[in-house]
Amino acid sequence: MSIMAAPAQAAPRRSALERSTAMWLAATEYQRYVEHLRELSEEDWTRRTDCPLWDVRAVATHVLGMAEMAASIREGMRQRKAAMANGGVFIDALTALQVDEQGNLANWMIPGKMVKGMGGAMDLVAGARRVVIAMEHTTRDGGHKILKRCTLPLTGMKVVNLIVTDLAVIEVTDRGLLLKEIASETTVEKVRAATGAELVIDGTPTTF
Repeated sequence: MSIMAAPAQAAPRRSALERSTAMWLAATEYQRYVEHLRELSEEDWTRRTDCPLWDVRAVATHVLGMAEMAASIREGMRQRKAAMANGGVFIDALTALQVDEQGNLANWMIPGKMVKGMGGAMDLVAGARRVVIAMEHTTRDGGHKILKRCTLPLTGMKVVNLIVTDLAVIEVTDRGLLLKEIASETTVEKVRAATGAELVIDGTPTTF
């Protein structure tokens, strides 16, 4: 039996599709690994590998641990997808690149600059009963992320219920964006200036 230990090197960055495929393969092969390892003798278990500090037992334990974790992740993803299909996800929390006053959400790409990847966000926002966005109120250069209309490709239309930022808590309503709370170190005027859409204010917002 020969087990080759790969030399240490930086892992290449993988796409979301490659990561999902790798997890699927590991989960699928998990039972096969278990059956194979049951056939090993005690001598096989203690045989040295090309890695000076690892015997077969250590390598097998490491591989099986990763496969078991991948299997758990895969099962969790399957259960969550099934729950979303049945309307079983009550609240889903996401980050965002942009949100607008109609509750539209953009969180997966900036054309020509950044493509984070769609992932499962579209399924999540479509299946959840309530969507909460947690993000910084503005971009790094002070640009608006809460807008009258999103300018980036949308993840979901009219799906956002609540926006929680470092400056404020804003509810998406039929009347528009209702300012419910503001950070204790800021003011309503500063929140207005940092928001690219009109804010509805009923009375004095509470602080957090």
